[in-house]
Amino acid sequence: MQKHVCAERDPPTCHRTILVCRELRAPDLNIEHILADGSIETNSAAEKRLMSMLHIRPDMIQNKHDCIEQAYETQASNIAYVKPSKKSYSEPRNLHDENIHDRLHE
Repeated sequence: MQKHVCAERDPPTCHRTILVCRELRAPDLNIEHILADGSIETNSAAEKRLMSMLHIRPDMIQNKHDCIEQAYETQASNIAYVKPSKKSYSEPRNLHDENIHDRLHE
């Protein structure tokens, strides 16, 4: 079975690759990415590029599968949204710099 997830500029930097494709991987599923220029990249090729980008390589201790998982974890941390820490009450409050939900539930 073949599955195209979406069109993306660079799969290793796309949250759908890191979150969705990681979970969809299966031996009977061929995931392919449609790149910005219209060409196709397999998910396994994207995973190899991701490991290369992050300088993660199999060795005597880590096998390829472990390295791919490490690459996914590392990239997820690199591209994940991080909620800014709450400001102290001594700082002036600006309606545009924090979420209204957070202000209502302080």
